[in-house]
Order: sequence, then C-alpha cells, then structure tokens
Amino acid sequence: MLQRIAHPNTKIMLDAWKRMDGLNSGPADEPVIGTDQADLLSNLFLVRQTPEGSWIFSSAGEGVSAQLGRALVDHDFLSLWTGPDRQMIEGLIGAVVEGSAPALARARGETLAGRRLEVELALAPLPADRGGAGRLLGLYQSLGGEGLLDGRPIWTHRLVGIWPPERAPRQPRLRLVST
Repeated sequence: MLQRIAHPNTKIMLDAWKRMDGLNSGPADEPVIGTDQADLLSNLFLVRQTPEGSWIFSSAGEGVSAQLGRALVDHDFLSLWTGPDRQMIEGLIGAVVEGSAPALARARGETLAGRRLEVELALAPLPADRGGAGRLLGLYQSLGGEGLLDGRPIWTHRLVGIWPPERAPRQPRLRLVST
C-alpha cells in the first residue's frame, strides 16, 4: 500500500530499507541507495529514543536542516508537531517500532509567516543501538512548491494523513502437546 501512494524518493528509501532488513533480495554488490540520488540522501535523517522516551535527531541531511532552518542533531523530533498532531505522530512511531515495519505521514509544513508546503515523512525501524535504544530511519520529502516559502524555514507541521505500518499476516502455528 505504501508503495502506491508514496513519492518516488520515498519508494526508493522504502526499497532500500527492505534490502537492509533482508526483505528484498538483490545483487550483493548493488548499493542500498545510489549516490546519484543526492536529493534523497540530503533529506534522510535518523532519530533515536532517549531513556526518557523522547525521539531525538541523531543525524539529518542538509536538505532537512535547510527546510527546517536549523541544525537538528539533538533536537526533539516530536517538537515539530503540536497538540493532537504530536500525539498521532507519537502513536505512529510506536506502531513503527512495535510492528517493525515502515509508515508514512503527509503534512503541511508551515512557516511563522503562515506560508505552507506539503511534505511526506517516511519512518522505518532500524535495529536498536548498543544501549538498546530504538532508532528510526526517516525521509523528509517536500512534495513541491518550495518557492512558496519565500526562503523561510518551516516551523511547525499539521497532519494531513497517516498510513500506519502494514501488519504481516500471522503464520499459523502448530503446537504439539504430548502426555
């Protein structure tokens, strides 16, 4: 489902995640994401969960930082959202971690001057770090119209839609009990 509605860069990122996770087989010498996708690479970010439960940027590409107008490392990812939108994104992150599968969100990024830009966020789970903290690979993809922002950074986001992780079908289990 996610593949049908996603931006082309999001599709590339999701395919790369599947290859990293061993869900897609491809040639062993094939790169996960090619260097010819510089616009995609500059929009990737990593977030990690702190012991307190916050989701902090570990790294962020130049494109994400430029759109948001600030350095993002050690910045709280959830602070980009307010009110019910923040709660829904927090729930979506929980679903990604629990379901071990990617999810999408579409939002309107808004500047302090009220200018808006449609964005798509893809979140995919990564193995926990050495300390056991959860980590997510993310893509912050604008859907066009950056000129409408007049060079101003996006300050907050309003959700337009979310597509939670697709549940894997449950495999039947056979249980043999002998007395």
